[in-house]
Amino acid sequence: MRRYIQIYSIMLRNSLIRELSFKANFLLWMIVEILWFCGQIVFFSIIFGNVDRIGDWTKWEVVLLIGTHQMIAQLFQAFFFVNVANIPELVRTGKLDSLLFLRNSSASTASSTPHWAAWSFALRFRVLISCRI
Repeated sequence: MRRYIQIYSIMLRNSLIRELSFKANFLLWMIVEILWFCGQIVFFSIIFGNVDRIGDWTKWEVVLLIGTHQMIAQLFQAFFFVNVANIPELVRTGKLDSLLFLRNSSASTASSTPHWAAWSFALRFRVLISCRI
């Protein structure tokens, strides 16, 4: 177990170094994600400015739904999206075969988690902002 923790910590460190080597890209992704989230909150604030409920849903239930969606989407983005999108390239170049036979890792770990999106880590807890509407 300790060995896998070391492997994951090395992969996390490498991903952070890779993401932060392009600071402008990192900051732009942060800005885009924050603007997208704020746009969703503003949209529902406008709707709930005119009505008290949508069906049986109150404003705070919708805010909770948006926050939960954002948390799940950012976790997926951080841990899987970059790597799952890379699988066709690994198949095309023949590198997926070598990843499947790695001794320290299972096929799913090797193909889905070697790169993490650091900007998604920073945005995981932004649901707390939505409580200030």
